Amino acid sequence: GSMIAPNMVISAGHCSVAWQVGAQVLINSSQFRVPEAGSVFRTIESIHVHPGFSFPDNDVMFIVLDKPVDIYHSNVQLVDVAVPSHQLAPNQLLTLIGFGRQTGDPGPQPLASTLQEATLRFLDDVTCSGIVSLPFDTLVCAIDDVQPEVQQSCFGDSGGPLLDMSGETPVLAGVVSGGFGYIDGSQNCLRHVPSFYFEPNGAEFNWVVDQVCNLASSVPAWAVPFCPCHDPCDVCNYESIYKGDFYHPFCEGTNAFDPFKFVQCDAWGKCFKRHCGPHTKWCDAYNTCIHANPYKGDTYCPPYSSHYYH
Repeated sequence: GSMIAPNMVISAGHCSVAWQVGAQVLINSSQFRVPEAGSVFRTIESIHVHPGFSFPDNDVMFIVLDKPVDIYHSNVQLVDVAVPSHQLAPNQLLTLIGFGRQTGDPGPQPLASTLQEATLRFLDDVTCSGIVSLPFDTLVCAIDDVQPEVQQSCFGDSGGPLLDMSGETPVLAGVVSGGFGYIDGSQNCLRHVPSFYFEPNGAEFNWVVDQVCNLASSVPAWAVPFCPCHDPCDVCNYESIYKGDFYHPFCEGTNAFDPFKFVQCDAWGKCFKRHCGPHTKWCDAYNTCIHANPYKGDTYCPPYSSHYYH
């Protein structure tokens, strides 16, 4: 799976049979089931499989951890999830990461002991549909014809990331779902036949982002524009918290703005709407409440129009 929020992992729906609430999760290790310096353990608090999951349709789930990982004081890196405006270019190269089997030979095979990386080529829906029949509204295809050696997703890679590495930060373009060695019941992870991946910014993007908006301890920046409760009144996210930006005017710039309320964020980005005390009002320049009644004290609030969290 992939960490997409300090307390959330995205994975494949068919992987739910391997996990249960209360199980421990090892985060941030390049060795299979072996912790390293910087690794983190967390306990599964809840599992959320897409209600329409029927392999390979809607093959996605979220794992919610019992407490967030401290992103800024650990080596754990969150991955951004592709949003609808994020479009892959024809034949774009993508990066697959996982501990899956390194051979498609029949019979039981061990998983990789060290985290592996492969380069695959994106196939658009029209091209892929000429090769295989899949529900392309929720799946994306990739093929392993880039390198001379075999580089293909296989058993054990399920739920892992297919990444677009073309920008400054990795973007989750797909979640490993399956391949045709999986569907036909053989143990072959067929080369030069497309493998398929749940497409987070496909037809089920609204379900994906709803889970993040409702379950994330801190809503990641990519999801904020899609979370009604976080835009614009709740400005708390892990970036602003990292900057020490805990206090904000209530719904600034909207019709809901109330000078006698403010928004307080906690250390994990949760938002609490607070009332200024009796006879006080919010002062943006001072980042706190000040007197509103001239008989009680100084009511002057300097003009302040620039906010670094915007």
